[in-house]
Amino acid sequence: YPEYFAKVLNATYWSGLRIWINSELLDLAKIEVLAFHRELDMHQGVLNRICKVKMSNGIELTSRATASTNSSTKNTAHYNTILLRTPIA
Repeated sequence: YPEYFAKVLNATYWSGLRIWINSELLDLAKIEVLAFHRELDMHQGVLNRICKVKMSNGIELTSRATASTNSSTKNTAHYNTILLRTPIA
């Protein structure tokens, strides 16, 4: 590695992940966010995000995303979604 180049860590592009629920994209920029918490543990190399949302179709859910770079061979991501309420038809 040449001395004059900045040393940049390899990073995964997590923004490419698309999640659809009942034909609607789970996009935090376009739906109502009821609660949001993000926590970065730089010592362990883990980023956690928990959010509670209400989608335009009336579905309320909680999503939890965990991204980790502490693996010796690769980056990992875990994504869980829990349905809280569906609209009454």
